[in-house]
Amino acid sequence: MGQAGGSYPPATQDWYCPYRDMAGARSVTPSWWGASAPVTQVVLSATTWIGVVLQFTATGWVYGARLYTPGGQAMSAEARFYNRDALARLASKQFATVTPVAAGWLQCWFRPRIAVVTGINYVISVMTEHSYYRTNTALLVPVTHSSIKFFSSFQTTAIDPMLANPTGNTNANGVDVLFSTNRGG
Repeated sequence: MGQAGGSYPPATQDWYCPYRDMAGARSVTPSWWGASAPVTQVVLSATTWIGVVLQFTATGWVYGARLYTPGGQAMSAEARFYNRDALARLASKQFATVTPVAAGWLQCWFRPRIAVVTGINYVISVMTEHSYYRTNTALLVPVTHSSIKFFSSFQTTAIDPMLANPTGNTNANGVDVLFSTNRGG
């Protein structure tokens, strides 16, 4: 699915965010959180991986990751996407270092995009330094939005969140995947 002779998103445009693939056939949605946002800010005392265990209810592509961030503080973050069942890292990407003026979603794009299927447990995790947002007790049961099912969230200060096998909780951490289904094209 890329441009002729190119890749999606274009390699020279890290900021590129069309929410539509290059052929215009499928929408790339901000998936689970959509236009909403987590409401509780958690202040950290150490660099921490925050993440979510999830499954897809339709086959498709993961194009990138999002992190809901507080405004007013310089920050850098790294996103990782794993196949939890196979203990395999599928993608890793550093977010641009920024100082957001207000709280909001930051995103980064994985290259190449990652094919995903139903029935596999995946993990999206982001390493952050100062604070993050979550919605408390939002995952008392698994919750599905936009073909993404969130099972549980986690936090860990381990070097690699997959090696630590962190304990899940019922909070919905403010991390997300940019996802497009295979339907319609």
